[in-house]
Amino acid sequence: SLGFSLWISGASTLLSALGALPVALWLNGRRGQSQQKETLALNWNLAFPHLVWAVALLLFLSQSGMLARLAAFFGWVQTPAYFPVLVRDRLGFGIILSYVTKEIPFLALIVLAVLRSQPENYAVVAENLGANRWQRLRYITLPQVLPALTAGSLLVFAYVFSAYEVPAVLGVRYPRALPVLALDFFTNPDLSSRAEGMAISFLIAIIVILLAVISIRQNKSIGET
Repeated sequence: SLGFSLWISGASTLLSALGALPVALWLNGRRGQSQQKETLALNWNLAFPHLVWAVALLLFLSQSGMLARLAAFFGWVQTPAYFPVLVRDRLGFGIILSYVTKEIPFLALIVLAVLRSQPENYAVVAENLGANRWQRLRYITLPQVLPALTAGSLLVFAYVFSAYEVPAVLGVRYPRALPVLALDFFTNPDLSSRAEGMAISFLIAIIVILLAVISIRQNKSIGET
């Protein structure tokens, strides 16, 4: 369960960070247009709780969901049971998909706020000095946004690692994420199992506190720079 939790947390955080950066760069390149319309989709996504988003993915992507039934209706698969397993899989791809689609807008807004607070003179000077687009991205843009993106990614990792609802909805019986396993021990009629649940909860708390300390130090370094 610890390995599974680290896997879904690490993969979700990495993919969210990699997806948020190009989204923020694309939106930042459209400064002349209405900023409210540009960020509407990001804010709209953040309005949905993680539990609601996970249930929606389950209704659409499960083997008995809407997409599977449409595929069977159009003859793409013989029956909905032959539809590929996209959620509730042993590798946690459904859980990762849920978190990535939720956390990309969150991180993109963080990066976008940093980009729009920076003057454009740096990129203009670099372009006048002969820097191409890749060099401007590597030497100008990334150093500006990397501290904020790193701090936001640490928060995402801590949240995903300690969250219960999405792994409970989109996960399988084995392997289970640590929060799901801890609650199972707490609700077990055998009272001796609660000690194991407390130990798992303590492990989750230690890891999350460690990440919070790293994030605070990262934020302090951002403020100093």
